[in-house]
Amino acid sequence: MKRDPEQGKTVDIRDFKPVEVESYNREELEQAVENTNALLFNHQDTHFEFKVHEGTGRVMVNLIDNKTDEVVKEIPPEKILDLVANIWELAGIIVDERG
Repeated sequence: MKRDPEQGKTVDIRDFKPVEVESYNREELEQAVENTNALLFNHQDTHFEFKVHEGTGRVMVNLIDNKTDEVVKEIPPEKILDLVANIWELAGIIVDERG
């Protein structure tokens, strides 16, 4: 159970249904990322760069300093996505060994 702050009442989160999301293949996702990078690049102090994390397939956003070409901020951090990919791999190995 969780309180709904807007309604002031308790709601059962089990009543919520998952939202269906369209599935895209990797090539479509990479093309969308490239298009977004080209669209958002501006010639100010910083720009955003979007990329797909290899191990998880998740989109990462980097804020890049145009003068130094350094990453100012990374969302989500690549180290976290690397950790998630390693956990997924380990979970797969455990399932394979038990299966």
